[in-house]
Amino acid sequence: MVLVDVIFELARRTKQTEEKGEVYIKLAIKQHPVLLALGIWTVLVTPILLSLLGYHCKISARNETTNEEMKKLLVQYKTSPYDSGFKLTNFSARALAPTGK
Repeated sequence: MVLVDVIFELARRTKQTEEKGEVYIKLAIKQHPVLLALGIWTVLVTPILLSLLGYHCKISARNETTNEEMKKLLVQYKTSPYDSGFKLTNFSARALAPTGK
């Protein structure tokens, strides 16, 4: 019975904490409405940036540039002449390449 009482007490405290959390969030948004706009903006922009990151990871794995991908300059080749054959090697060649400085 003691265990049941402890579980009910924890559940009660959790509910109170959740209610307080909702109050704090509403109060923060009321006092700083920019937070709401920033949150909405973040939710809208994140998928766009993630898709752009995914696209560039894909073309880096094939060792192509954006220009080559868009203009399909390497269509004449069965594979890219710069492709090492292993996607991770291609990606690391791009990611770890010296910057020329």
